[in-house]
Amino acid sequence: MIATDIPGFCTGLLAYATWSVGQPLVVDGIRHVAVLERLRQEVAPVPLVLCHLGTADEVRTTRLASVRRSDADRLATLDEHSTEVEVKAGLRDAADLVLDGSFTVETIVAAAMVGLGGFDHISG
Repeated sequence: MIATDIPGFCTGLLAYATWSVGQPLVVDGIRHVAVLERLRQEVAPVPLVLCHLGTADEVRTTRLASVRRSDADRLATLDEHSTEVEVKAGLRDAADLVLDGSFTVETIVAAAMVGLGGFDHISG
């Protein structure tokens, strides 16, 4: 659906979440800049804050190898997919807050709370 109807995809996502203007909303897994831009339009005037969680390739490979060696061996090939390229470049650049996924969950959450504290509409 994303390839053919981004507005419909975003409208459907917000309807599925039973979101209405003024309510907070967390969307996990935005993988396309065009979807991000459309969601920003859909939720306006409420600001949409994108937090990008990136992890160094070496850390990703190590983590994958501990769970599924075959995926770790194919990581470079998987990362060449157009969606993954967009996530690593376009979405990272469009993010309001970039977090380093190499750290522990507790450290990442603490960094997110500090980082999001700069957004008055979230922390206010």
